[in-house]
Amino acid sequence: MSKRAKTNSTKTNSSTKTNSSTKTNSSKPHADPGTRNQALNFLVNHHLINLNLKNAGLFDKIAPVTQFRTASKHLQTQVNMNPKYKYAKALITIKQSLKGKAQTNTPNVNRLTNNRMNGILNQMKKNGPIEVANAFESIMISPWNIKRPYSITVLNRIQRNINDEDMKSLSTVIASGSLGNVKGLHLDHNQIGDAGMTEFSRQIASGSLANLTDLSLSTNMIGVEGMKAFAKAIKPTTENPKGSLANLIELDLESNQIGDVGMQAFASAIASGSMGNLTHLDLAANQIGNNGMEEFSRQIARWSMGNLMSLDLSNNQIGNKGMDLLSLAIARGSLPSLKMLYVNNNPGNKTALQAACKSREIVTQ
Repeated sequence: MSKRAKTNSTKTNSSTKTNSSTKTNSSKPHADPGTRNQALNFLVNHHLINLNLKNAGLFDKIAPVTQFRTASKHLQTQVNMNPKYKYAKALITIKQSLKGKAQTNTPNVNRLTNNRMNGILNQMKKNGPIEVANAFESIMISPWNIKRPYSITVLNRIQRNINDEDMKSLSTVIASGSLGNVKGLHLDHNQIGDAGMTEFSRQIASGSLANLTDLSLSTNMIGVEGMKAFAKAIKPTTENPKGSLANLIELDLESNQIGDVGMQAFASAIASGSMGNLTHLDLAANQIGNNGMEEFSRQIARWSMGNLMSLDLSNNQIGNKGMDLLSLAIARGSLPSLKMLYVNNNPGNKTALQAACKSREIVTQ
């Protein structure tokens, strides 16, 4: 073949290749606006791209539909596997709530670190993202007004008309570990009933208030079911060998309605040693009678609550049998650290109990 012919042949081949390439590229179907917008909305909704970038038209010439669908499917898989994406909207709501309430001179006090975020994500898996996000928004306003949940150590909300629904919001936030630094929780003179106490107990069972040393729920409406739930929550488990409130020192449940059945449930829980660090226990005015005292006396005979110094059982319905059983337990050395015992305004005879206490230098009233 001559040099000239070879050159013409090369040109022809090159031209054919170019035309073929052009034809192939032009035949590729591009993303139609509907498909593209649907996928872009997916990315925006899950906060994988910024809304401003979408609106700027930077994605208008996105490659073929098949590639776009594949990428979208891959991202959907990522979202399903990664809770940070799956619950992105709820997390942003929580971040905004925390940021809005933090003081300007302490901008990082409410910052969601990885540990804090993991606690919230775990709670979202159990309760759902919307419920958790709503709970965080609820504690920022009345009756809670908790501005800095991660740094608060004492929460006093006395006589605030707090009801069961309010307790549900607080309990959800507690379960996320966001109030893990709280040592004192005082919710006296409110309207907390069995439903609120049950939800509170359910959420603290995992140890989310492990640092709590002082719990006061006096003058509420906690009855048998609430006390049974609380007793169950404080029992030792494999996860919490000493119970969910192992560091509790003071427990005040005065003026509720736990009755004999509630007292029996509580006594069963303390028998396991879950209240081993307790020094002050107030169960006054709780409709406790002989049956409740029988179980309580039997369980303290097992040397539970060895650090208890003050016990208030006044204004109950304890009769002769209950008083005799308690006096027998004390005479045999139960509650070895006890210094003060309040049993006034009960119908039972206190003579034997007073004698048992006197021999151990326990002051009775």
